[in-house]
Amino acid sequence: MAKEFKILQRQFAQSIRYPDQEISGELGTIEDRRLKIYRELFFNNIESFISGTFPVLKSIIDEEVWLQLIRTFFQKHSADTPYFLEISEEFLTFLQANRDAIIKQGIHLPEYALELAHWEWMELLADRADYHQDYTAPINTIDLDLRYTVQEAVWGVSYQYPVHKAAVGVEIQPELTCLLIYRNQQDQVGFVEVNPLSLLLFERLQSNRTKPLLTILGDIAEESNLDSNQVTSGGLHIMEQWKDLTILKAITF
Repeated sequence: MAKEFKILQRQFAQSIRYPDQEISGELGTIEDRRLKIYRELFFNNIESFISGTFPVLKSIIDEEVWLQLIRTFFQKHSADTPYFLEISEEFLTFLQANRDAIIKQGIHLPEYALELAHWEWMELLADRADYHQDYTAPINTIDLDLRYTVQEAVWGVSYQYPVHKAAVGVEIQPELTCLLIYRNQQDQVGFVEVNPLSLLLFERLQSNRTKPLLTILGDIAEESNLDSNQVTSGGLHIMEQWKDLTILKAITF
């Protein structure tokens, strides 16, 4: 009996994923309009969760193509989590792992679609991620002799396209783009565009535990074959900006 029930469950799930396929077996005795309710309920819920996380991606894609993309995800992707809030991450994983297969199915997306999807997912991550933020030692001024790191809810990313500018009717051309996205002391999500050198500084601070700021800036200048005074001056300027955004943390131990 249990085996028969599992078979019926698989038939039911298959019918929900592939509504156009002919139904056979015991499931075929169920009135189609009843099955249609479940088909629409499951698909519409999934589409709603994904649309909520990727509104810009959805807006720049033809509606029919968007629904075809969601249907392909719904049919082909085996999720590793049952949590609704993680459906968007599953969708991103699906896009990254199945780009060629998506194209073969005739679903044509903009060249920057994957980067845009990642950027929109980063906004969700910044908003929902459970990270410890330490504001117990406020930073009043930046001192080259002190050690700094960054708060946990800050991420640095780089893309081949300026995806943060994507919108309906906007032509996006290839351009190396570096961004910091963060959640500040007021739990507000924001982002700032930086240059590659500033992103390198961020990455060094992110892993820093022992080096004073002057040493970090000196290392960057030497590795990049740049004038140390210019790097120090520019580094201080960007550190002041990051201080005001409350994304820095002084190392006091």
